[in-house]
Amino acid sequence: MATGDELRDRGIDQVEAAASASFKAAALAALKHIAQTAPEFTSDRVWALVERRGFSAPREPRVMGAIMRSAIGHGWIEPTDVFRKSIRPQAHSRSIRVWASKLTVK
Repeated sequence: MATGDELRDRGIDQVEAAASASFKAAALAALKHIAQTAPEFTSDRVWALVERRGFSAPREPRVMGAIMRSAIGHGWIEPTDVFRKSIRPQAHSRSIRVWASKLTVK
């Protein structure tokens, strides 16, 4: 029987595989830019920058979890224990994690 973490990781892998390479590249570039300029941020800020750069949200917006996981793997960010309400209407004010940049000077 799979653990909760294993099921979560499988789900992230599935939505990542289904997302376009161009969206994933744009989201990762946006995240890196933000991590280079802000000591802390949420995925809301990444979504906003991706959209300003002309990319619309993919059919499966949970792909942002894969983008965050990739940034962790690159050593750009780390999770904090802080959560804030999302400002994205699609997120229905749910709590989202605040991420700490490892690329900015503290």
